[in-house]
Amino acid sequence: MKHAYLLLAHNEFVILQKLINAIDDFRNDIYVHIDARVKVLPKLTTSCSKLTVLKKRIKSAWGDSSLIVAELELFKIAYNTDEYSFFHLISGVHYPLKSQDDIHAYFNAYSGKSVLLPMNTNSEEIKMRFGYYHFFLKYLVSKNFYLNKLSHYLWNLSLFIQKKIGIRRSVSHINIKASQWCSLSNEAVKMLLNNERCLSLFKRTFCPDEFYIPYVLMATSMPIVYDKNLLYVDFDPYTPKILMEVDYQKLIQSQCIFARKLSLDSLPLINKIDLHK
Repeated sequence: MKHAYLLLAHNEFVILQKLINAIDDFRNDIYVHIDARVKVLPKLTTSCSKLTVLKKRIKSAWGDSSLIVAELELFKIAYNTDEYSFFHLISGVHYPLKSQDDIHAYFNAYSGKSVLLPMNTNSEEIKMRFGYYHFFLKYLVSKNFYLNKLSHYLWNLSLFIQKKIGIRRSVSHINIKASQWCSLSNEAVKMLLNNERCLSLFKRTFCPDEFYIPYVLMATSMPIVYDKNLLYVDFDPYTPKILMEVDYQKLIQSQCIFARKLSLDSLPLINKIDLHK
């Protein structure tokens, strides 16, 4: 059965096309969501895969539940278009480290199961992210210096006030953290879409995308495989660093399926990866 690649993109469109080229295969269909803030859409092409650029675009922001809304739109369009054995949610700055033959063989071994990349968490992180109401998140990473500073100030002020007056939200439903970048089975995507109401539990929380899908899959008893080889990412210290040619040996030796994140400066690395496959 075919695979669906679901790409969330907002910049680095040269890399996005390189990624599309790398997954362009008759066994794959490709769906791309480009953030609504992008004014001029890139011209993306494929040779073998069916390519769908979503018409409905969400203005999503890091740290905010709007990112989950964009993810769900991708899952919804792909699920209602065709039947796939796997739905791979990746960013526009991912890149596959394996050939398509190797990738399909890898996921054939996990047929009917969803593959997640596990991440460590603890009670303090869960309390911080979900125990309070989080406002003013949409501009925390704004390129506008003053809007960025104002958003941080108002966000921290709102948290300070909540702590002072004793506001607490229940966190009893939160316990598993995994990367938002995942590969889901057909049945798991069906459950995700049938339980979209669960999103209300994650609104006004901080960075809920790393908890939302694990929560829904666990709540609906979907079979899950946790595999660290799903994605190579190097945090520096809290954000993924740009992978360069100097990282090539580490990437190849990692045996990971995908790598993130790449930029125009990563083109020499991409060329070496392609020669290795």
